[in-house]
Amino acid sequence: MKDSGTIYEAGNQSYRFGAHMNWGTGGAITAAALQSACGYIGVTNVVQESVDSLSFAAETGFSLSWRAQETATGSVFEYTRGFTGATGTTLINTRTVHIAETVAPVITPPANINTAAVTTPTYQTIDVTSMGSVSDNESTGLSIIYRVGTTVLSGAYNFPVGTTTVTMDAVDDVGNNAVQQQFDVTITSSPAPTAVVGALSSGAGDTYVSTITLSDASTDFTDADLSVVNGSAVLTGSGTSYTATITPAAEGNVSLSVLANSFSNGGGTFNTAASNTESILHDLAPSVTISGMPTQFSGTGSFNLTVTFSEDVTGFDASDVVVTNASVGAVSGGPAVYTVAVTPNGQGNVTASIPAGAAQDSSLNLSTASNSLTSTSTIVDDTEQLIAKAAYGQASQLIASQPGLTKLLTGAGRGGFDANVTKNAGSFDLKSDPGKSVWAELKGSWSTVETSEQQYVFGAIGSHVKLNDDLLVGAMIQFDRSETTEGAASLDSTGWLVGPYMVAKAPTQPLYFEASALFGRGENEISPLGTYTDRYDSERWLLNLGVTGEIKKQGFTLYPSVKLSHSSVSTDGYVDGLGNVIQSGKVGVTEGSFGIDAVIPQPSASGELDLLVGVSGILAQTTGSGAAATVGSGADQNRARIDLGFNLVNGANTLRFEVFHDGIAAPDYENTGVEIQFSRSF
Repeated sequence: MKDSGTIYEAGNQSYRFGAHMNWGTGGAITAAALQSACGYIGVTNVVQESVDSLSFAAETGFSLSWRAQETATGSVFEYTRGFTGATGTTLINTRTVHIAETVAPVITPPANINTAAVTTPTYQTIDVTSMGSVSDNESTGLSIIYRVGTTVLSGAYNFPVGTTTVTMDAVDDVGNNAVQQQFDVTITSSPAPTAVVGALSSGAGDTYVSTITLSDASTDFTDADLSVVNGSAVLTGSGTSYTATITPAAEGNVSLSVLANSFSNGGGTFNTAASNTESILHDLAPSVTISGMPTQFSGTGSFNLTVTFSEDVTGFDASDVVVTNASVGAVSGGPAVYTVAVTPNGQGNVTASIPAGAAQDSSLNLSTASNSLTSTSTIVDDTEQLIAKAAYGQASQLIASQPGLTKLLTGAGRGGFDANVTKNAGSFDLKSDPGKSVWAELKGSWSTVETSEQQYVFGAIGSHVKLNDDLLVGAMIQFDRSETTEGAASLDSTGWLVGPYMVAKAPTQPLYFEASALFGRGENEISPLGTYTDRYDSERWLLNLGVTGEIKKQGFTLYPSVKLSHSSVSTDGYVDGLGNVIQSGKVGVTEGSFGIDAVIPQPSASGELDLLVGVSGILAQTTGSGAAATVGSGADQNRARIDLGFNLVNGANTLRFEVFHDGIAAPDYENTGVEIQFSRSF
């Protein structure tokens, strides 16, 4: 039988390089026959299948396998041969090399191991069972048996200080033993590292610092390795040099040390003992807080601050309080809580603070710096508000006080004196005969509401020329004086207006037109706090346009009217008595009014008696700029009024009685009252 390649057959014989072996009469091929016929040695594991008949040609299938060592190479091979039928077709033809079983495995040991005892000072735990290697020319996946003495190692082993020999053995699949190898594990004793804590000294703020020196460099030395009493620590540094920064928790002793078994050196050995302990007495510097400063103030009135130290102190006085736009007065109290009087000078916001070192405690620790407080001065705002309100009042009063001009053309009415007095308020009106070309009118009013008082006097003198029965033109001069008091504040104004006027009548209808344009100035004195008085000037404009009609019906007469007025007051800026800059401002009031009055004559034995019914509406808009921008700017003062009453004329005497309700449709204004007027013509 040939050992590889094509199988050549003749009858029941096989050939291998000229050698052959008989098939045999029993259909069996033996190891001896293979060894003899094919030139093999050591033939084993002969397996023959499907040899049932005496004739090879009669077989449907045949296979043969064996192991044999070649004479020339000494290598062992696994052979498999197979045939089907008499044709001799090769079915299987393999040869697998098999290393000679007489070759023992080879062990390669690792290098000797030298290390320090880091797990404890007496031994080191090492797993050597994966070190070194074994190889074999036949078997694979062989294992090495590691021993220390008679102890077989299966994992990590505690090697004591000194030298320990580890042996290595291995055996292949057929029992060939490798030559035993060995290596040494030498453990040297590693001394435990130590730490020295330096003295605690003052650091930034209320902290203390200490330098910590390690005998060996460490990479696992952290804050957690420190023992701190009465504080907390932050550790910085590396290698053998570190700095611990201690923040005390309270007054008293602060101490620092390094815990035992807390850090290790490069060899893995931990410190076995705690370090020395360093301590220092922490005596806190007194802290100080200022309180009691008002959020804002107006004027120069004094207020008190409360100064609170964290402990009793000495040496604190008025010179230790730093203020702006104010002066420091008396200091009382102590030894921990003080009261400080502060008087603003009115020139701006007041600030107060206490610098570090203002006082000291019993241990001579100087106090820390205090907080800083600021109080906002409202004197400028209050002054500008007072001026703007006064300007608004002047503009409104000028519109309300304007004399009716239509009567100068119609001659209706008569001169006289009217007076009206109610609780906390009153008014008067003195008029000349409107039928004259020179006329005069004087009005006045006063009111008191809680701490607010107002007084107002208005006068007008005019003269005109009647160009025809339906037209006159003229000029007038007006003057007024107002005095306003609100608590300690006061503002007095004196002013004048001058300008032309005209009155005209429609040629064919009882429809009258009147118009005037006036310009003037004013002088004002203001005392915002009642402690000093300032002066400023103002400028005025007043424009009026009115239309009045007369509709006579059977039994009554209707008087419809429409009037449009605009008044503005501009105030100059100035520097007040405290050195503050007061801005200029301007207030404008535009007012449109319309109404209809009904006069219903009634029979009376006492004189001429008329019932009066009136309905009127007022549309008003206020504007402000500069210092007056927030006072009534854009204010909508629309409202309606109803009047009911009578008018009785008896010779030169006139009695007028009216009940009115004002403020209809106004969201925040309502006024109901009774007016009684008595006048006597002259």
